[in-house]
Amino acid sequence: MTGYRMPVFSKGNLLTQDMLETMKNYEIQYAQNSYTGYSDGIITGLKVHVEKGMVYIGQGIIKYEGRLFFIPDNTKVIIQPIDVWQVVKIAFGDFEVTNTCAKQEMSIEISQEISPEASKIEVCRVRLQDGARLRSDYRNLEDMSTEFDTINLIESQWAAYEKESINPQILKEFAKEAVKYTLSNPQDMLFIQQILNQNGQALNREVIEFYLDSRLEKTKSEYKNHEIYQGLCQVLKQIKTGIVQKSEVK
Repeated sequence: MTGYRMPVFSKGNLLTQDMLETMKNYEIQYAQNSYTGYSDGIITGLKVHVEKGMVYIGQGIIKYEGRLFFIPDNTKVIIQPIDVWQVVKIAFGDFEVTNTCAKQEMSIEISQEISPEASKIEVCRVRLQDGARLRSDYRNLEDMSTEFDTINLIESQWAAYEKESINPQILKEFAKEAVKYTLSNPQDMLFIQQILNQNGQALNREVIEFYLDSRLEKTKSEYKNHEIYQGLCQVLKQIKTGIVQKSEVK
């Protein structure tokens, strides 16, 4: 059994089909194995930003049904000012196998359905009013839940080990604000270190839930995304005021 095999490209060597197959298989296997055990969702990238009133979704990687999908370029999305929630989702078609390739189409769509849908992954949502200025910049963590005219990332679906997790941008905003204050609780320092070590990928959901349970002195088996966000806001409030309070998260 060959444990390592990589073609040698040097002057005089002919590029063969076998060399190309080796390179292709190595790339595919490396990418797939890197995220074995991960849930479906956004793995990295797909950063949402607003420029001149237009929404852009950056390049990135998504996992769906065990397969990795790459978005190579920024994609423009048009949000209409209709004062209802509009959810930006990645929609996946059927998986098809032909004699020459296996393929599965994907597309970006705007939906007014705010609940999770089969074969779709949420990137963000927004409620834009007529004449308002859409924005993707946030003053602080609390501002990330502003209802109108602001890109909302709380329910975006991120891949993590075994279970879906919350958008790392939310955790990073929490960490950015928390480090401005005296962190007397060692749990806060450890949690913030874990956030900053993620390099743009989602933190394991169980780590977040354990931190909130411990920090807010409660026992809750599972948190929904908006409950994680509320819990982080509550912890941040305690850090700012230096007051330890019982959890307000139901």
